[in-house]
Amino acid sequence: MEDNNRNLILATVLSFLVIPGWYTVFAPEPVSDQPSGQPLTEQTIGDQPLATPAQTDAAAPADLDSAPDAAEPAGRVAIQSPAVSGSISLAGGRIDDLLLTRYQETIDEGSPDVRLLTPSSATADDRVSVDSAQYKPYYAVYGWTPGPGVSADLVPNPATVWTLESGETLAPGQPVTLAWDNGAGQIFRRTFALDENYLFTIGQSVENNGDAAFSAAPYGIIARHGRPDTQNNFILHEGVVGMVDGTLVEMDYDDLAELEPVEREGRAEVFEVTGNGWIGFTDKYWMTSLAPAPGQAFTAVVKYADGADIYQTEARFPMQTVQPGTTLSADSYLFAGAKVWEVIRSYEESPGIQRFVDSIDWGWFYFL
Repeated sequence: MEDNNRNLILATVLSFLVIPGWYTVFAPEPVSDQPSGQPLTEQTIGDQPLATPAQTDAAAPADLDSAPDAAEPAGRVAIQSPAVSGSISLAGGRIDDLLLTRYQETIDEGSPDVRLLTPSSATADDRVSVDSAQYKPYYAVYGWTPGPGVSADLVPNPATVWTLESGETLAPGQPVTLAWDNGAGQIFRRTFALDENYLFTIGQSVENNGDAAFSAAPYGIIARHGRPDTQNNFILHEGVVGMVDGTLVEMDYDDLAELEPVEREGRAEVFEVTGNGWIGFTDKYWMTSLAPAPGQAFTAVVKYADGADIYQTEARFPMQTVQPGTTLSADSYLFAGAKVWEVIRSYEESPGIQRFVDSIDWGWFYFL
């Protein structure tokens, strides 16, 4: 009996040594949440401009939560696919109403579909039924920041009311295009396309019909108003997740609230991405992530606005100049859906989102 007890204790100790032993021999690459050290680009975006040593006097876009009053709804474009349903608000051209139709809140019959994205009070209307006590605003919004010599009112911002130019319902194989004319010779367009699962393709363009060159920089923002409910499990990451040129970035909501203030940014951390990366928020089962086209250099920003209690991830693209009679286009991707391994892995193959499957937190047993 004594030998059996001794063997049981020995087996238990050896079992507990398996995991640390594996990590010692097959240690993963270290995860860094520090900037790559490359110089910041001269661009501005979001609700505050990005500070650089050679900062231009470009105007900051309007506040994220500014939009036409809810009593005068700007209109919506329906979203319908086998995996998602919802709508795009013409106020800001926001993807802010998204349900995951393959998943329900509970196992009860008739349980509602899981809601991933929720409009703010400024863009909600009777066509979007949202329990404001249960769901906090959570949305993706795109825009342009003005370049040197360009007035802020000549570029679309989170409050701009767009017009549906083509298409009716966003569905697989059925893109929709929004348009906005600034009245000064430039026409901005935003085209949304959707696959059978959870990947949106967003094309932003500006057509310069004016007599002079026009400079601007496109951007994408994912915003969460208020801290979401989390599992608080030490082996499960919830919060910011991203890839910066092959380095995985993970920051929880406590990390964001404790970021050091950056001049003209607030609490923020800035990452320069030279060609491959993505940035967003992950929950236990769901994720929303901005993914620029592979090879596209961009600035990834993670920030927290104390006063408004808004968590943001941003993808800022370089400033571009559009000559008279020409059009500038910028394409990027938005993943908004369930973290299904096969689906996320397929996006590594096409359109080529580098190491996208690393957005799934495997905890201690990733090697399996």
